[in-house]
Amino acid sequence: MQTVFDKGGGYSTIGTARSALALVATTCSLPNVGENILVTRFLRGVSKKRPPIPKYDTMWDPRNVLDYLSTLEPLCSLSLTDLTLKLVGLLALATGQRVQTLCGIEVSKILEKDFGYEVFISKQLKTYKPGRDQPCLVLPRFDTNPTWCVSRTLKEYLERTKEFRSNTDQLLLITRPPYRPVNSQTVSKWIKKILSSSGIDTQIFSAHSTRHAATSTAAKLGVTVDQIRSRAGWTEHSNVFARFYHRPIDDRQSFAKAVFASAK
Repeated sequence: MQTVFDKGGGYSTIGTARSALALVATTCSLPNVGENILVTRFLRGVSKKRPPIPKYDTMWDPRNVLDYLSTLEPLCSLSLTDLTLKLVGLLALATGQRVQTLCGIEVSKILEKDFGYEVFISKQLKTYKPGRDQPCLVLPRFDTNPTWCVSRTLKEYLERTKEFRSNTDQLLLITRPPYRPVNSQTVSKWIKKILSSSGIDTQIFSAHSTRHAATSTAAKLGVTVDQIRSRAGWTEHSNVFARFYHRPIDDRQSFAKAVFASAK
């Protein structure tokens, strides 16, 4: 762990090293290595010198991405690549879920409802624990702005890809033959492509930032923390959203615009 610290590792990185050490070094004669007094004191010191900090200070506005996705119309005329990009972008923002969760969507678990779709995730995810509920994604229709409607886009995608999925139940497929199920790395690349096309700096913001943007915007618009935790997949007592995800939406031009507007 000292070596990891000397190489610049932060608290979470060193915590991972402790877990690995505990896994391989714990024996009958040397139990609970990860809870050894020297190890715990070392981690306390690291937490003070290099405390875990949020990755971002501010967050991009989802409206930028939605405005770009709204240009991918009409759905029936889109290439499969553009249709897939639109669906992935809308799913990421509408659910606030991780890429792994989007890859875990199965067609057989998608239920059509009066309001749109419900999607039950049955695959074991990163946060899976025995007794803990798996996510249920709610995808309502947006009749007031169909170009942003995730349910409408999902319906078109299901119809377009129906003939390609005889051997797989996974929703998202690569966009060329043999149309295999995608992995998380491919979906992350798709999201970064969407962000770049929307004018967002992908040197700063990763694909995972869609989770930050969606949940921060929901909070800004009055959605309760309990609802955000429930929809985005955090436990009811988790403080991860408050500590690491809840960020002000970047609107650095608003000050200057307000000053000049007042002079009209």
